[in-house]
Amino acid sequence: MSLVIGSLLLLVLTAVSQTAIAGNPLRYAEDRSPAIVNPLFATTMSEARLNELVFEGLFSDDLELRSAPRLAERWELADDNKSIVIYLRHGVKWHDGNPFRAEDVAFSINAMKNRATASTEAGRAAWIKSVQVVDDVTVTLTFNDPEYAPEDKLHFKILPAHKFDSDTVSRTDPFRNQPIGTGPYAVTSFNDDNSITMDKWADYWGESHLDKTVMREVADH
Repeated sequence: MSLVIGSLLLLVLTAVSQTAIAGNPLRYAEDRSPAIVNPLFATTMSEARLNELVFEGLFSDDLELRSAPRLAERWELADDNKSIVIYLRHGVKWHDGNPFRAEDVAFSINAMKNRATASTEAGRAAWIKSVQVVDDVTVTLTFNDPEYAPEDKLHFKILPAHKFDSDTVSRTDPFRNQPIGTGPYAVTSFNDDNSITMDKWADYWGESHLDKTVMREVADH
């Protein structure tokens, strides 16, 4: 449910008209500030919602809660339903300016599946037997069993391989408070009042009308 709510938050934020906000930042409240900004270890709804703004998956829910392509552009499911070839969206950049590549997809899946990582998302990749990088914009996923709508399971967030030394990732990795994604908003500061400021990512491949978004912790009494 938290992922659905997070997806809806993203849809609302990206749908707000530019004239309606007149250049002012949008602020939203959470009862608890995220302890870590890394989708591999998300445990709270505030973390899941923030991840929806900063990171993206190959697919995500649209307004009718149907799987729609995000970092994926098109795909071909094998006749035996045991593998899928995914062609990635061209021209996508990470918040540090590096290009998004198939290697990032492979890294993210392998990190989720790596027991040493102990990701809270591990179960979401358990059905994937292997991932093969075909070229910079193409990956092949092989499944343990036939899958008839694998896009419905490919909503987990993709991480930048170049920010990690291996697919064994620790909760204490500096990435937790220096996150970069491909989403419409880039984290620019963690503030003393437990708020997090996100600026519009100028090179975002899609549409984003809010120049700045601030998540602020408001205690629930």
